[in-house]
Amino acid sequence: HEIVNPDKYTGVGVTSLPIFTSIIKGFRRGEMTLITGPTGSGKTTFLGQLSLDFAEQGVNTLWGSFEIKNTRLVSKLLQQYAREPLPVGQPDKLEDLRALAD
Repeated sequence: HEIVNPDKYTGVGVTSLPIFTSIIKGFRRGEMTLITGPTGSGKTTFLGQLSLDFAEQGVNTLWGSFEIKNTRLVSKLLQQYAREPLPVGQPDKLEDLRALAD
């Protein structure tokens, strides 16, 4: 049935990566996806982009990393979400950082 009707088995697409979505046909509920690669190959950046995209669509997402500390991970995600460098070391910008985190 899936081979004959592939459009009925598409999952949640990644709106910010349409070509990627057309290749994998989205992420389907109940499936587990593993992203592997050497350090520095962009796994965290890629997963951050997926997470932001899914959050904007209201899709719950869970992922973790054995390579990066949670505090660094949150910092990277916030920076991706802000689409600009975080105001680190700028006490006068603390409210901006709090607003971004909320």
